[in-house]
Amino acid sequence: MTELYILEGIKEEELTNLVKKNFSEFITFDYESHKKLSDRNIHHKLIDDYITDLDRREIFDFSNRCLKKIEEFNESVLRFHDINLVNLIDRNELRGFLMNIIPKIKVVEQILQNNNYEKIFLTSNIYEIFVDSGFKENIRLLNTIQDGFMSFEKIDIPIGLGILKTKITIDRSKYKIIKHAIEKCIGNFFGLRKNDKKKIVLLEFNPEVYHDLLKEINRRGFQPVLINFRKSAIFNFRTLRYLMKSKSAIMIPQDWLEKVELEEFEKNKINFFNKMNEVIKNKKIFLNFDYKGINLSFFLQKKLNRILIQRLDEYIMQILIAESIKSRSDIQGIVTLNFSGETEKVFSYVQEKIPILYLQHGFVNYIESNSHFDVLDDFHSIKNKIAVWGDIIKDYLIHVKGIPENKIIVSGSPKYDSFSRIEKNRKRKKIMLVTIRPIAMHVEGPRIELYEKYKNTLDKLILISNSIENLEIIFKLHPQQNPSNQIIIDMIKKNNRIKILQFNPIKELLSDCDLHVNIAPDNFDASTVILEAMIIGRPTLNIQLQKNEIEFEFMKAGAIKTINYDSDIKEAIFDLISHHGTEELFNNSQNFLNKYMKNRGNAVKKLIDSIEDLMTKN
Repeated sequence: MTELYILEGIKEEELTNLVKKNFSEFITFDYESHKKLSDRNIHHKLIDDYITDLDRREIFDFSNRCLKKIEEFNESVLRFHDINLVNLIDRNELRGFLMNIIPKIKVVEQILQNNNYEKIFLTSNIYEIFVDSGFKENIRLLNTIQDGFMSFEKIDIPIGLGILKTKITIDRSKYKIIKHAIEKCIGNFFGLRKNDKKKIVLLEFNPEVYHDLLKEINRRGFQPVLINFRKSAIFNFRTLRYLMKSKSAIMIPQDWLEKVELEEFEKNKINFFNKMNEVIKNKKIFLNFDYKGINLSFFLQKKLNRILIQRLDEYIMQILIAESIKSRSDIQGIVTLNFSGETEKVFSYVQEKIPILYLQHGFVNYIESNSHFDVLDDFHSIKNKIAVWGDIIKDYLIHVKGIPENKIIVSGSPKYDSFSRIEKNRKRKKIMLVTIRPIAMHVEGPRIELYEKYKNTLDKLILISNSIENLEIIFKLHPQQNPSNQIIIDMIKKNNRIKILQFNPIKELLSDCDLHVNIAPDNFDASTVILEAMIIGRPTLNIQLQKNEIEFEFMKAGAIKTINYDSDIKEAIFDLISHHGTEELFNNSQNFLNKYMKNRGNAVKKLIDSIEDLMTKN
């Protein structure tokens, strides 16, 4: 019988040895392996060939049930101050892991059930799951790949000091040490550690994006306090300037905890580390569920054990900080942008005394037909109030999610008070800004075909820019960390003349461009940069890589031009760069914005009014 090799993370030398064998078939689970085989003209199948859109929806729903079980897990040995540490793991990080691994389990299980191969060779991450199953006689270990479970264990640090614009990537543990040292030193030197009046706490906020909010909080007589356990609030001169102007404070543990609490932290860190080792030693099962008869309990337990051990000190410190804030009389309110992250989860558990306001932070678009995806925006986690940008989202929350109207504040967006239409200087050279969304697996799992469509679309755009006189093309990566970013960079960088940016302020890039082109790998939501382009007054061409269009309000309004990846992209670009129909797009976009965003230019004041009202009632 034929042997089957399921490839992921395969190295060139390993592949060379495999292709020498006769009567072998190949399936690829990642784009890199697919590309290696394609470059050698070796016939193979993709994971995409085995998974339908219906399967992907079922796996997404199953993953959400898994997440709910994890967050409901209750084990006293892993509790600190009555908070279960397992519950604190970032929901999006877990979802990304589950949506990456479960489709692979489905495909392997299906192939094993069909029993068409003498042996099936698997990578270490999949082999580990099936080695204790009823199929263990049919499988063999092919290669060992790096455990990619903890997507937040590597941190990208953007550096923007003067003309120096780059990034470095370091381990999370090292990043925490560097971050603490920098914040302590700079905070002390520039007076960002003062605690001298009533405060409003902002969880994991970027001061560069929300500088108008910081300024208004200070103008109202409060001190903005930024509690950022993830990305530091100080990462360039601009953020430092905004913090100083608004007289903000950054959270340094030594400023918020007493000596006895810091001593307790060190003691409990050791105690909990010993408890975790005991759990691992005794193989205590965290969870009890399986997928398609394949038990994932012990596999997930090892992953959760590892993440807890590596982040134990962070979780304990966050709990102590949150509890110290709960007991203070100078904290008037807390504002958060989600309830998925570790910091946000910790504070949601200790919000008995201080109200937490959830602020819409992105270009949210949901309708009833895709409402199962709104778990990505944590609407199910709202306990107090949510501040949304306009009536479209308010109506959705009331009529589809059943959220009481008195829990919803229509504030507008405090991110965009300083955004307005900017007239482009008519220069001889024109600029086409291409924003690149990452290929995220947290909704649909692996889709190798998307990489091919991405590459073809990027190649077309580069050719088009070369064929239109005096047209410069600039690519802007999404700032989030995602493995697909590097793959996309490699697709582009063969042309050294092309600029590839990532951390540059989007407002400046949109202001300087003539045409905005957005590449959308999926169509389940819309990139926030589309909204930003509307506000600034730049025409947007949205290129969809999947033909599963959902007709959102901005599409029905004709606010942007949307085409599929296999349409005539050159014609669409030429029309827009020549201003054919751009005035109509602008008028349509402004009509849509008037519905989607209330209090434009005045949202910050409206939001602070609402926070003060909450404080009064509380």
